[in-house]
Formats: sequence, structure tokens, C-alpha cells
Amino acid sequence: MLIAALVCSTFVFSAKGVKNNKNSINVEKIKSKFLVAPYYINEYSILSVSNRNTDRNSIIYKPNIRGSLGAKLGYRFISFSFAFRLPQSDLQGNTKATKIELNIQKRIFGFSIFYSSYKGMYLKNPDDFGINYDAGYLLRPDIKLTTVGFQTNFIFSRKFSINAAFEQNERQKESAGSFMITLGDRFMNIKADSSFIIRQEQQYYDESNGITNININNIKFAPGAGYTMVFNNNISLTAIVLAGFDLQMNIYKQTNDYNFRLGLPFFIQTKTAFGYNGDLWFGNFIYNIEYGKIKFPDSKFSTFSNYFKISIGRRFG
Repeated sequence: MLIAALVCSTFVFSAKGVKNNKNSINVEKIKSKFLVAPYYINEYSILSVSNRNTDRNSIIYKPNIRGSLGAKLGYRFISFSFAFRLPQSDLQGNTKATKIELNIQKRIFGFSIFYSSYKGMYLKNPDDFGINYDAGYLLRPDIKLTTVGFQTNFIFSRKFSINAAFEQNERQKESAGSFMITLGDRFMNIKADSSFIIRQEQQYYDESNGITNININNIKFAPGAGYTMVFNNNISLTAIVLAGFDLQMNIYKQTNDYNFRLGLPFFIQTKTAFGYNGDLWFGNFIYNIEYGKIKFPDSKFSTFSNYFKISIGRRFG
């Protein structure tokens, strides 16, 4: 009921913004209907396990992935993007990675569906536990992290275009900002064939040693704001900050039993874009940070991801 009330109030607020700013010249619609934009992503993602009762070093797992190549295909306000991992050194093992996203973004309302998967990680900080990795890193090919979900956003002002900054199918003509609300649902599965706690640290964990499968469903409500600074008609800088709490439902396998926990973890996301938006050619540089956590009685599992993406595209039609 609370979420429904918030959604309804957002639509009312947005509708007022549409009426009041009907003749706004801040945003220009681009006539071309189709676009193609290849891109390169360099990312840093980790899964860490820390002890809540002591100051022991965190156990940090990292997928062996740094660079990916992908492409975005767009038709008007709809875009589909996908990316594939570039070959990496086998010293840190082999990670199979996939990222797919479908995005529908209008001026006031947006909706996206996303899927990502990483299988195969390695221990990033063996020195913290006295592990000699001269013969190679401690590899965990069994660890798999899968995320699937959807997200909606509501922009309160038509003077600000999130499309112009990130999808680039509109053009921001004058500097402007807006408050916004993000609602969504994200399901994450983290699983392994054996304990996530390495042998050297298992004596410091009582309950978490037997955890091998974690299913997390996060219902997200995150208010925030965004602002675009326009340097001329084609060059702009945009920053967005979203923060809130997730209603987290967690079902996890511990030895042979399944357990259930509820949580309300803090969520934060920041996203920045610097771009050129011409009549036919366009491009941008995007930097994104996300952080999430799952708490257990004696441990905390955290996911952290940041990436920068460079994209150059062309319009058709």
C-alpha cells in the first residue's frame, strides 16, 4: 500500500510538471529513430565476506574480468544492450560473464529489465591470510553470482532529460535538474559448492561456515536527484545520486537446512555521464558505483561494483 501510494503521488507530481513545463525549451527531441552504439566497459567488482564479531580481514573474491565489449541498439525510446567479456590471463582463473539489459525511457517514466552473471572467481587478498600464491592464486571456479530484476524511475521535471545524458536520444539544451524516485525488484543468487569461508578463517566463523547458497530478493525504494550542466548545445555533464533502503528477503542454505531472514540494508548508487550529442554522431563516458550487503549473525556479505563505459554511436532514419 505504501509503495502504491508513493507511485500514485509521483504520477500526480509528474503530471503537474508536464502541464507546467509544456512549452519548455530545455530539451530537444531528436528526429532520428534508430541508433547503434558500440561500447567498452572497464569494471571492478568484488564479493567480500567480513566478520561482524571481530576485526579480521575481509575475504575478498573477485571475478577475472576487467574489460568487456558490447553494443546498444535503439529505436526511439527503447534500447537493448549486451556485453561480452574480453579474454584475460588465466592466472586468476576463468570467469564466464554475461550482461543483458532492455531499457524503455520516456521523459517522466522509465522501465528497465536486466540480467548479469559471473561464474568463477579468485581470492584477491591472499597475503592477508598468509597464503603463498607463488604457484598461483586460490581459485574458486564454483562461485557463481547471478542478478536479475527490473527497475522503474520517475522524473519530477520535464526540464531535465535522463535520456539526453545516458541514452542520448534527446538533447539537453539548457542546464537543469530534477528530483526522482526509483522503484524496483532485484533477485540475486550467490552459490558455491563449498563454504565461502576459506580454511584459514573458518575457526573465526560459527554459523557462516556452512552457508553455500544465498537467495536474496531486494525490493528497492530510492529517492534521489540528478542535474545536467550544459556547456554548449552538444556537450554536457550529468550526475545522479540515489539512496534509500531495500526490503531484503534472504533464503540461504546452511549445511542441509534452509533459513529465512529479513533485512533493511542501506542502498546507494551514483552515476555520472560526460557526453557529446551531435545530430548524427554521439558518444559519452559513464561512471557508475553500486554497493549492497547481506547480514548474517556472525558475518556480512557485501557486493561492490564500479565501472566506466566509453561509447560512440551513430543515428539512422
